[in-house]
Amino acid sequence: MECPVCHQSDLAKEATNCPKCESELKGFRELAAAEVERDKRKKSVNILLTIALLIGLGWIMSATMVTPKFEKSSNDEVSSQEKISAQAQTISDLESEKEVLAMRNNELEKQVQSFEVIEMSEDGKSIEQDYLVHVVKEGESLWSIAEEYHSDGFKHDEIAGHNDLSDPHYIKAGDTVIIKK
Repeated sequence: MECPVCHQSDLAKEATNCPKCESELKGFRELAAAEVERDKRKKSVNILLTIALLIGLGWIMSATMVTPKFEKSSNDEVSSQEKISAQAQTISDLESEKEVLAMRNNELEKQVQSFEVIEMSEDGKSIEQDYLVHVVKEGESLWSIAEEYHSDGFKHDEIAGHNDLSDPHYIKAGDTVIIKK
């Protein structure tokens, strides 16, 4: 234990007074024990509140998922058919979105595979210190990027040369461009 008044360390846990400043330690020990007890109670209350919240959310979810029983009539059958059609359309939309996401995932995997290992310069420092990586935003062109980094749009050919672009006049949002500092 440490004396809270003079910060004398290595005091025995049973010590009633500090040998250095002669402060009574019993009250400080009781305060420390009370803080520990308070922290335990806070944790217990937080756990109980979390459990109550989960129970409440479970109750709300179960209440919203219960569908009322209804008598069959021609209107109800039409309503059921409409619901089935809407759900089928939603499933179809989700499948189309899944295909689009799969294509985007494949494109991203190809981009990740195209990344090269960072080369080191002769002095042992990373060449990264000489280059920046820029992610193209919507509406940007090599010209605007060259103006941003070099204050000269005519350096767009230099940026195109560093990036082995198949068509330097066509870049799209999300493309990465390496720029020499």
